[in-house]
Parts: sequence; C-alpha cells; structure tokens
Amino acid sequence: MLHINNITKKIARRTIVNNVSITLLPGELTCIVGPNGAGKSTLLSIIMDLSSKSSGSIEKSDNVRLGGLVGFPIFYDHLSAEENLEIVCRIKNAKKSEITRVLELVNLLSERSVKYDQYSTGMKQRLGIAGALIGSPNLLILDEPTSGLDILNIENLCMLIYEMKCAGTSFLIVTHSLDDIESICDNIVVLVEGSIRLISTKSEFLEKFAASSLQKSYNIMLRSII
Repeated sequence: MLHINNITKKIARRTIVNNVSITLLPGELTCIVGPNGAGKSTLLSIIMDLSSKSSGSIEKSDNVRLGGLVGFPIFYDHLSAEENLEIVCRIKNAKKSEITRVLELVNLLSERSVKYDQYSTGMKQRLGIAGALIGSPNLLILDEPTSGLDILNIENLCMLIYEMKCAGTSFLIVTHSLDDIESICDNIVVLVEGSIRLISTKSEFLEKFAASSLQKSYNIMLRSII
C-alpha cells in the first residue's frame, strides 16, 4: 500500500531524515517512535507532501486515499467546526454530508456550530482528526493523535482506529505514548537522529526487551541508546 524508499531530508549541512525505508501493508498499524528531534514529524510531512525530500521515493498503490494530521490542527478561529470542515470538503472534493459522519466519529456533533477559538485543546485535536477522516481515507498518517485527549476520548479514538483497521485501513502513527495504542499496534519503527535503529513487529519488540508492555520495552531501548 505504501513504500517509503531511502528517504533523506537535508537542510543546509544537517541531515534531518537519513535513508529511511518503511513498507506499510493494508490493514496494518505501524508506530514510529523516537526521542524529540529524531525526524519523525518531518518524515510524516514528506509523506503528506507538506515538505520536500532531498532524495528517495514514496510509492503509493493506485487505490490509496490518503488522509492525515501532522502537527497541531490549524483551522480558522472565527469559523465553526462545521464551517471549517466545509472548507476541508472543498479541498478534498468530498460531499458536505461527510461532515456529520466524521463529527459523530470524534464525538463533536453537538459542538458543530461552536467557533474554533472556543474549542479546548482536546476538542481542537479531535476536529483535526475529523478533518483527516473526510474523504474516507484507507491510509491515515497521524502525528501524536492522542495528544491533549482525556482518557475517554483516547479510548474512543483507539476503538475507532481498531474498527477502521479491521475494515482494511492502514495507519502510520507517530506517538510518545505506546501504552495508549499498544492493543492495536502491529509494527514498531524506532527513529533516532533521523535514522532507523529498529523495525520490528510488536511481538518481536516485546520479546527482544523482555518487558510487559511496549512502552516499557521502548524505555529500555531508549536508555540503551542515549
């Protein structure tokens, strides 16, 4: 579904992403983890065509419908959630009827008429995810999707991701909180200083570091690197 081939990003003499290759198959959820400044968000921006690459290639299957949220969601403060999503629909050439569907998925339907500047941080995050869902993508790129969410909304988001995964949607997610999505994660990519240090299935990752959870396994690995 998605093949990231030897992607490198350089700014001046600094290498931000260094020769990264990842393959994502239909219905898989791959987590990218790593310390701050590892190049994770930059890699997602390149995949989403929000940032240029210095070298390498990205191959998508012909049937891929890509959606994503990289960084903190940006909408017009003076417009309501519904009005902002109408703009997203026009950009994506999607029907306005999608707005009700995606707002319901992220539990914002009752706040559809509230202006964006009156939204809390968690509500803004959920609206960003709703925007990513416009167009019924089968490949979702998400950067820290649980950031700012309370426990209930984290659980709701994970259930939504699980249901979409079961229906064949693929996910590439950057996260610092593996505990939140451990149950739905398939593969782990560890990125450090722009380079891949490890690619592993979830079960192999847990076995390699002999820990009871992905987060503990990752913490063990991170201490050995830094």
